[in-house]
Amino acid sequence: MDESVHDQLPRSAAIVRVQGPVQFGEYGQLQPDLAVLRFRDDYYEQSHPGPADVLLLVEVADSSLEYDRNVKLPHYSRSGVAEVWLVDIPAGAVERHTEPSEEGYGRMVRVRGERSLESTTLPDLALNVGELLG
Repeated sequence: MDESVHDQLPRSAAIVRVQGPVQFGEYGQLQPDLAVLRFRDDYYEQSHPGPADVLLLVEVADSSLEYDRNVKLPHYSRSGVAEVWLVDIPAGAVERHTEPSEEGYGRMVRVRGERSLESTTLPDLALNVGELLG
C-alpha cells in the first residue's frame, strides 16, 4: 500500500512511513500502520513527527478493528489529525475520517468494492478500494 501512495507524490512533497512512531503529546506515541508526513530534510531522524506533521494516517484493521476504532481514532481526532483512513479488512471497506474535534471525527465516508476513495489532504491521491484490498 505504501508504494501506491508514494508513487503518486512528488519526491519532496511527503515522506511515507510504515509503522513508525508519531508523538501525540499527552497521549504518548502511537504507531499507525502507515503515515504520510510533511517532507522534512532530516526525514524525522532528529525527532518523531507530531500531529502537525501528519498529512494522512492509515490503520489496517483485522483483529485490531475495535482498538483502532475506539482507542486510536479518538486520539488522532483530539490531536487534530486532519484525515485518517481505517481499512476494515473483515468488511472489505475503507473508511475516511475527516473534520477532527475533541468529540471525534465529524465526517466519515465508507467505501467498498471497486469505488475510488480520494484524500481530502492529498488532492492527487485517489485509490481504488477493490485494488487496495486485493
